[in-house]
Amino acid sequence: MAALTLSLLLMLAPVHAPAGQTDAAPTDARVFLVTFGAGEQVWERFGHNALWIHDPATRSDVAYHYGLFDMSEEGFLLNFLKGRMAYSMGAADATLLVEAYRRAGRSATIQELALTGEEIGEMRAFLEWNLRPENRVYRYDYFRDNCSTRIRDVLDATLDGTLAAALRARDTPITWRTEAVALTAEDELLAAGMDLGLGPLADRDISRWELAFIPMRLRDDVREITRVRDGRRVPLVVAERELPAVGAPDERLAVPRGIVDARVAWMLLLGVLAAGLLVVLGWLADQGGDAGPVRKVARWGLALAGSLWGLLAGTLGLILLGLWALTDHEFAHANENLLQTNPLAVLLVALVPLAVAGRLTDAAFRVGALLAGLSVLGLLLQPLPVTPQANLAVIAMALPVHLGLLYALSRQRPRRAT
Repeated sequence: MAALTLSLLLMLAPVHAPAGQTDAAPTDARVFLVTFGAGEQVWERFGHNALWIHDPATRSDVAYHYGLFDMSEEGFLLNFLKGRMAYSMGAADATLLVEAYRRAGRSATIQELALTGEEIGEMRAFLEWNLRPENRVYRYDYFRDNCSTRIRDVLDATLDGTLAAALRARDTPITWRTEAVALTAEDELLAAGMDLGLGPLADRDISRWELAFIPMRLRDDVREITRVRDGRRVPLVVAERELPAVGAPDERLAVPRGIVDARVAWMLLLGVLAAGLLVVLGWLADQGGDAGPVRKVARWGLALAGSLWGLLAGTLGLILLGLWALTDHEFAHANENLLQTNPLAVLLVALVPLAVAGRLTDAAFRVGALLAGLSVLGLLLQPLPVTPQANLAVIAMALPVHLGLLYALSRQRPRRAT
């Protein structure tokens, strides 16, 4: 299969340097941008890419790529949690790499680039320098310094800034959040966690240059880039070939768009249903008379539901606070979702059952009122320009639950004579 892939690539039209140019590499050396589609694992959802240098003179086909990590490395998990990921670059036989990805169910797009022999030589020299043990490790950032941005920067340096000039000036309505949530949308829990954990830094509209953190976006933009060669403007991509994944494609790996707006409606529905349950349980638990079976079940149900919500909201709040205060995950800092899932909610784990039992009812009500007030504040901050965070989906789920629980707690307070 590797031989078949190479034969397909060699059918692409070769690129030659302008006549009379002194090359640092043979003119029949060729460079391909290889873009792999999304994979099944979490870290594969965003795609991958590589630079393939084919040199018939040395009979070499080397693919250089970035974003490599080893989970078994000592301290990897702790550094990952701290946001201090040390990733590296690597090199592999290009045809074997392409086939390995295809057999893992991921397609490959091969784009031949219109580079001169001198440019190919300079690119290869830099990549070989970067590949040295003392140079290959770098501080990884999911959005600003990943496998794709590194490839983008190498291409831009080779093209003397042509790529940056074309892409930096093109703003988009896309943010890091919308792209990340869309690419993980098939896994609802993962998408929800991504949405919850990202702070306001993820909600700035980004340029096409920044959007190139997604390999598929860089692939699409490279198709549109032109450059001046021999006094005329020519396309950067002179040939392209799509190699499908081996076996049936996984339909779950399709990238749905517009998923962020749709999630607000679904989260609101979930929040309203949960709030409705709390309201009904609170009302039933407060009915007078003897402790009939319905009231008894309602009291147990309210105690359990309130405690579970307190545990969930409080734990998530502690995680968000920890990401802000204790880690270098900059995109998780100053997260307004702390107004929706606050660490104080853990108090409800004990206070709700106690209130249902007729103890500390005022304390439980005050904590519930504080949490509901913080949630309402988060909603009121939404239209203000000082708060750019797009967390309406989280508010749509959390606010109804806070209000529903507040009503239920109010019903547990003893009636005071007037």
